[in-house]
Amino acid sequence: ADARVWRLRGEVAVAKPVQIIVEDAAGQALALTLSEDGAHLDRTGSRYTVGGAERHRTLEPHATRTFDLLVDASGTELFLDGGAAVFSSRTYFTGTKRTVRLVADEVAVLSLEATRLVED
Repeated sequence: ADARVWRLRGEVAVAKPVQIIVEDAAGQALALTLSEDGAHLDRTGSRYTVGGAERHRTLEPHATRTFDLLVDASGTELFLDGGAAVFSSRTYFTGTKRTVRLVADEVAVLSLEATRLVED
């Protein structure tokens, strides 16, 4: 997404883990891994990792996960399963261009919607 503020939401099957990877001008800045029993946030590639680069939440086991990811120039908000878990993180990106990839061993996307909320 070529915008400063954007939203990605959807539902994925998580029989095998699914990753949502956000890349910026410097490479991978953020990786979110969704699984049957939880979620993992890795912001090792971000310019800001105060408080730790990785976070994990254990969730009730489910075959699918819904997510709502909001990203702007300095923050990331991730809401899982209608708010059952929330990640809120400072994430300073390099440059203004973002690339988002979903990575899974199998076809796992049940629904997906991307929205630019504020144009550059």
